[in-house]
Amino acid sequence: MRALDVLVPSEGNKRNSDSLRCHVWRLDLPARSLIKLDSGVYLAGIELCAFQAARTMDEYELIEYYFELCSFYSMPEDPAEDYRELKEPRTTVRKLKDYFLSLPDACRGRSKALRALRSVREGSRSPMETGMTMAITVRVGLGGIQVRDLSMNHRVAIDEEARGLTRRKEIIFDAYIKRGRQDVEYQGARHNEELQSAIDNERRHVLQKMGYKIVEIDKQRLFDRGAFQRVMRTISENAGIRTGNRPRWFRRAPRATQAVHHSQVETAVDAM
Repeated sequence: MRALDVLVPSEGNKRNSDSLRCHVWRLDLPARSLIKLDSGVYLAGIELCAFQAARTMDEYELIEYYFELCSFYSMPEDPAEDYRELKEPRTTVRKLKDYFLSLPDACRGRSKALRALRSVREGSRSPMETGMTMAITVRVGLGGIQVRDLSMNHRVAIDEEARGLTRRKEIIFDAYIKRGRQDVEYQGARHNEELQSAIDNERRHVLQKMGYKIVEIDKQRLFDRGAFQRVMRTISENAGIRTGNRPRWFRRAPRATQAVHHSQVETAVDAM
């Protein structure tokens, strides 16, 4: 059984045992830090857990963890099981940023948490979408392309010239990159079905008519190093990013396809 981490106000309140680890916190906590369970008993809130994760995770893992907190899916306790869909994300990039900024500058991990958050986008609907998007948004030093003008679940209205090609009034992009007007889509297994394939073809025709570039990534491309590099090069060139002097993301980017299981992250906190 894993020991439970507990936050206490002073050294005198510490009671350590095999099943309990106590940590002293002497600073004031910002709003939304704790969730009340009972009289005198509180659970660390999402934003506080997210901040404390910066103490133990490296920056790449931290970015992935923040993506998951802001996503529409939940990783299972058992790694052999599939992820679960959520009706809404646990938190948002805005809430995380506001919370981190509300902490004193001297808090260890604050700068790291804020730096990681620059690469995070909310609205991912699967670990594969997260891996695909991370490869594009993370900074070059971590193996990404460092594209900042990317948004997920971007909605585009069908313009007058393309209305005769579809019954839709709008199209939703998995990931939209403003530079190069790129629609980056993760093609899951359902896209191979005959009906979905026809819908996808109509969608492509409409977007091409409206002047968008379409980049499609499937599971095979995510896990094939050469194919993945070519897709990343395409996105870079569409965005006007020179890759000749950026070889590192060619080696590191496939790591973005490995969804890290973060459900083991402690909900209690350590002392800063």
